[in-house]
Amino acid sequence: MLGAHRIWAYFRSKLALRDIAWLMQDLTTADELAWVCYQPVRDQAKRAGTIAPEALKEPPLLFFSSQPAPFVQGRDTNFQPEGVTTDDSSKFGRAVLKLPVPMIGLPWFHVDHLPITVLVAHEVGHAVERDFGLEEQLSQIFDALPVDDGRKRAWTMWRKEIFADVFGIICTGRAHVLALMDYLINDPETIQQQRVDGPAWGLYPPDFLRMLLNVEILAQLAPKNGEREAWLAAYCLPIDEAWRGTYTFHQMRTFEPDIAAVVKAILTTEWEGLGGATLTKTVKPVDEKRVQKLADDILKRRLLPSNESFRQLFAAATVAYHQDTTGYVASNQTVRVAARLFKLIENTGVRNDDRNLSQTQQQKQQTADRQAGSALLAFFDSDV
Repeated sequence: MLGAHRIWAYFRSKLALRDIAWLMQDLTTADELAWVCYQPVRDQAKRAGTIAPEALKEPPLLFFSSQPAPFVQGRDTNFQPEGVTTDDSSKFGRAVLKLPVPMIGLPWFHVDHLPITVLVAHEVGHAVERDFGLEEQLSQIFDALPVDDGRKRAWTMWRKEIFADVFGIICTGRAHVLALMDYLINDPETIQQQRVDGPAWGLYPPDFLRMLLNVEILAQLAPKNGEREAWLAAYCLPIDEAWRGTYTFHQMRTFEPDIAAVVKAILTTEWEGLGGATLTKTVKPVDEKRVQKLADDILKRRLLPSNESFRQLFAAATVAYHQDTTGYVASNQTVRVAARLFKLIENTGVRNDDRNLSQTQQQKQQTADRQAGSALLAFFDSDV
């Protein structure tokens, strides 16, 4: 019973944030960004029948936390409910992962700052990998990489963060790369001297290498037609030049030749958990030309469209901020863009109520809920 109450308290504290007027709009728009990134994958898995309709997870729930960066619950965060033992805390953490709601934490400084919140898409990528059973195939992809065996171990250790970066860029384009660069900025000497060696490769590539990887992801999403070179010059090259021009060199140069193959492997994989679809067939990448037009409209204070793609307008806020930070902040554009984003959210009740489930599927869902409750009771009552 205590375990159940701790879980309810865990959710209650996050849902209660939405009763605070000055937080409600920020959380709702962040919820929506997570949902429009997560929903296409959920729909694809449902169509493909790789996960039974009654077993699909609900839309992600966002909350503000004291962590310094966004995170998806269960990845790198400790669960420490008040007044419990270390064993109880461990059980609580594993129990939350079993629940049908992905949880994504945002640092408090994301309040009223849309340009950085775009990194929610990266965290949704972690939830997608876990919720749709992509982990094993992702490991297989990295085991088969056509790179030196010595470096392959490092890439394999970094695979989850690389997958999430790929997913984030598919969902929000160069806005993700710009926001990530904001997080990684440091003094030149620190970036230049970063080096990791096996076997302790860590979970993330060193910052310089990770930025090169992100630029390559963006480049591989460029159109394959005659617009490609102009597209790369407009959207990839400025980021690459800004990063390389600031930090000039790094200690992981031997990994650079592997980057294109690593990115291609993820983008071209036909995922079994998605019925054989690639990520870009499942989630349509943002239109960078349209994002740029919206960013210009934001900075010039033009009327923003009432029927825009939510992901593209969110991404445009980040691009506008980096294009003219002083102008964006001085004219308080986050408030205006957030208001427009809020209006774009369809006011149809809960984001996923599965209205189209048949009576048989609804009965299966109810049975699955009861079984999940019984399993949770047994889990808390066990010695595991």
